[in-house]
Amino acid sequence: MKNRNVRFYGLMAGFILFFSILTCGCITITIYDSDCCQCPHVTGEGIPGVYPMGRIWGYIKNNSGQPIANAQITITPGTGVSTSNSAGKYVTSFVDYGLYTLTVTANGYQPGGGQVNVNALSVRKDYTLNPQ
Repeated sequence: MKNRNVRFYGLMAGFILFFSILTCGCITITIYDSDCCQCPHVTGEGIPGVYPMGRIWGYIKNNSGQPIANAQITITPGTGVSTSNSAGKYVTSFVDYGLYTLTVTANGYQPGGGQVNVNALSVRKDYTLNPQ
């Protein structure tokens, strides 16, 4: 029975490694088996500038709930700029974990934005802009 568990955990670890490399480009993992739990534990060790990293995504809408296309989302610190699509959705490039300020601008609307703490692979932050 234990041999079958090892194969299953090996497949799980392989999938996690493949997914992490596909999304981040790299990962450091540690797998261990403790006496109190039969499940493997996978952890990522931070490498500054490389991992851990995450993306910010969300929707830009007006105060009536309609999507705003072509809104510019600027992330600082950094030089990242994203543009919302026709559904109002935006996605930033990958950034290191940490606190960022997003500034949202769109023609005919007052600027918006705020702070976002990136502490996961994907962090959602929606914004509502008011007309000028």
